[in-house]
Amino acid sequence: MSTRVAALAAAVTLGLGTAPAHAGTEPGAMAKPRLTVNESAGQCRLTVITSIGMSQAQAQYQIDNGASARIEVWADDLVYDNRLYKALPTAMTASRYDGGLIITGQPSVPCVRLDEDGPENFDTEGDEIYVKVVFEGPGYPRMSKSSNVVKGRW
Repeated sequence: MSTRVAALAAAVTLGLGTAPAHAGTEPGAMAKPRLTVNESAGQCRLTVITSIGMSQAQAQYQIDNGASARIEVWADDLVYDNRLYKALPTAMTASRYDGGLIITGQPSVPCVRLDEDGPENFDTEGDEIYVKVVFEGPGYPRMSKSSNVVKGRW
């Protein structure tokens, strides 16, 4: 193995590369959030996770200096997507492995609040929801990204 290849392999192994280790997250960009919904006794727990590509030091700076993130729940409709729920700020952590700023949230809402069509529509297809994660932090423009769509009957 050449010296150049060995040095590159060592940098990647030690996390010294320029790109964050979190797959698919470019520096300064938000990864597509992942949403899952679990229902129990009429309550729906939404689990959301995403990341913003940056170093651990940058992520810690954001946390220490007032960065905020929130989750908004939206109905996925053909004509007009309406916001169903605006959650409280979510948790943020700095990845130990330069995976970026990790944003997680697990708001619990009454499942009836996720009924995007209303009981009068008798929608045979069920309800479709997604979340938007909105991030604001020092030195970064406000950014927002939508998650996958989850279908259910709420």
